[in-house]
Amino acid sequence: MLRVFFGLLFIYSVSLHAQVTAPVPAILKKMAQIPGAVNSLFLHNEPFFKGLPYPFESAGCSFVKTPNCLYALVNGTGRIYALDTLKQPAQWIRIDSTYFTGYNLGCLNFYADSTLYSYGGYGLWNNNGHLRYYASNKHEWEIRPLNREVPHIFQTKDMFHLDTANGFLYMQGIHAINDALKSNKALEAEIGGRTWRLNLHSGDWEELGTSKDTTLLILAFSPWGALTLMNGKAGLVDFAHNRYLHANDRGLKKFSQYTNSTRDKKLVFFADSTLFFGDLNQYVDSIQLSLADFTDTGIAIYNPPIHQTKWPARSWWLVAGFGVLAFLAWLWLRRKPKPIDSSPKSPDLEERDRILLQTFLDAARKGKPCDIDSLNALLGVGNKSLEVQKRQRSDALNALQQNLSNLLETDQPFIIRTRSEQDRRSFFYEINPDLLPLLEKFMAGKR
Repeated sequence: MLRVFFGLLFIYSVSLHAQVTAPVPAILKKMAQIPGAVNSLFLHNEPFFKGLPYPFESAGCSFVKTPNCLYALVNGTGRIYALDTLKQPAQWIRIDSTYFTGYNLGCLNFYADSTLYSYGGYGLWNNNGHLRYYASNKHEWEIRPLNREVPHIFQTKDMFHLDTANGFLYMQGIHAINDALKSNKALEAEIGGRTWRLNLHSGDWEELGTSKDTTLLILAFSPWGALTLMNGKAGLVDFAHNRYLHANDRGLKKFSQYTNSTRDKKLVFFADSTLFFGDLNQYVDSIQLSLADFTDTGIAIYNPPIHQTKWPARSWWLVAGFGVLAFLAWLWLRRKPKPIDSSPKSPDLEERDRILLQTFLDAARKGKPCDIDSLNALLGVGNKSLEVQKRQRSDALNALQQNLSNLLETDQPFIIRTRSEQDRRSFFYEINPDLLPLLEKFMAGKR
């Protein structure tokens, strides 16, 4: 029996400290050379290390650079590997002694306030809203108590932003998963449809307001907000100032270096105002960006809640008095005919309609229509079935037509569908040329 016990102990010890190997691609060498801290996003959850134990042989990694070292954190585990550049060639050395695994698949690993953090993730039949920190003196992860739990799994199609300069984590598009419940609707109704902000210093979550899910793809944490990509166009989600921004002509020209490249971009990060991106081989490139490369769209990210304040009793008496006077005035005005309100309706489009219309206008300026593939990508249904794509396109264009008809008071079609001359089975979509000047003025706010 003792032989069996010590044999199992030996097998566990070997699996815990088994040697792993991995390359040091050019993009990670660049990241390791940056003097300060860097938080990156690994856009593809593909295997990085060789030699990981079952069941994590194919697990991906996230990469975090502190002022002193570059770390690789294995997805779904608490394993941390430090890059030892003193050895030639450089080697990845495990620094933790984590035993428990499988509780943090799809978590967000990051560095802030001189500490390595891990938030959220899926495991043990549900996703969690736990904030964990690495205790270097114990070589283990510890829990950081928060005022509430906001469960989340981090994907680049969700909207979130890490602002380490001010100690905030923003999240939008919350998805709650608890496989122990028959339905997650009640849990999602409690936390979904809102924008949240976590104060990393106090450990308190705050609801900033109600918000709608977006189809934006997050690329990196910039100094001005989350850098996003949609239909090949860059944008910013500035949570701190509650606004969406899109790249202007100068920004689009700069960012074409990213969009026009056919190379894989698997790791993306900002160092100050420079965007670095590359693959896991020798490809690495960078773009110098600034806030001046983006323009405010005038669209808010969230609608702040209306805070109610308690009034003194005297104020309530005044309100009651005004209410009585208003009621008497209403009774008197009822005897008079109501004037016809001929004032125009104020232009107001939903975020999706505004982005959709702006895309058509940009294509019209270039003298090009929008094809079906571009429209599917814009609506986020590029990987759906043909039936779903057709229904989503129809719903989106019909909604845009209805909203514009109400706002601009015309029944003329705003978007025209034409059949391709090269392939009669395909269609193109473009702005009605007769209404182009009207729509240009509408989007410029000159109506």
